[in-house]
Amino acid sequence: MPLPESPLLVAIGHTYLGQFVLKRAFSSVWNRSTNRRVHDDEFEVAVRLLSRLGRYVNKQRSRFLIVALVGGDGDMCYVQKLLERARANGVATLDLTEQLAAWAHDPVGRARMFQPHYHLGSEANRWVAARIAERLTELGWI
Repeated sequence: MPLPESPLLVAIGHTYLGQFVLKRAFSSVWNRSTNRRVHDDEFEVAVRLLSRLGRYVNKQRSRFLIVALVGGDGDMCYVQKLLERARANGVATLDLTEQLAAWAHDPVGRARMFQPHYHLGSEANRWVAARIAERLTELGWI
């Protein structure tokens, strides 16, 4: 039985990130929703949206940083390609996937740095915050 259509499900269903998360975290519910894919080029859409955001932020005389973390499925190909395209479009990035993936694949590191379902634990969050501060300093933003 499909779920009733809701504005929240519709909004989330129009984002690749929302679909990605909901398919993995709540697959039994998400698969019953009435949301339907309307295109097959989510990578290009993500690149265009990030580029548009970059142009908007520049017009506002502000800036933003894309911080890449790692998910439980370990598929980094999409993330790496997205970061490459973002950099090519002049968007500042910080790629933390390699170290986080190493911890995720090591039982000791996973227990120390992650909570269930690959949510970052407090120690990992402190580590990420320190890397962001370092990158912002490198960029001269702080």
